[in-house]
Amino acid sequence: ITRLWSSVPGRNWLIKQRRYLGVASFLYAAVHTLYWIQAAGIRRVVQESVSDFSIIIAWVSLAIMAALFLTSNETSVRNLGPNWKRLQRWAYVAIPLGILHWFFEVSFDAKTIIIYGGAYLVVSVGRLFVTRWKWNKAEA
Repeated sequence: ITRLWSSVPGRNWLIKQRRYLGVASFLYAAVHTLYWIQAAGIRRVVQESVSDFSIIIAWVSLAIMAALFLTSNETSVRNLGPNWKRLQRWAYVAIPLGILHWFFEVSFDAKTIIIYGGAYLVVSVGRLFVTRWKWNKAEA
């Protein structure tokens, strides 16, 4: 699988741009949230934030993404050292929560959710296999 991933066109570009893609993802989520707050009104926002499962998981995902966004600069990378990478792995929690939020919202087509969720699942499982393969190879 490592050879397969290394031959994917644009792989190196994606690896170099992943921090910027994460920042863009957070900014999209923040604008989406601000639009929802403005459109729904504060009373509805507060009410749904404590009663609607979809909104609760969206807030948790946004909080994780905010922490990742705030520590995505070079100063944080230097100051946090190896803990920076550990913190950034929380993206693997935020992404499925975002997909779950999307799934529970009735305004989105299920096919689209399945495509994006499936793509995330394939990439995550592939990454897990590559990581395990490297660990097993290092132990041998």
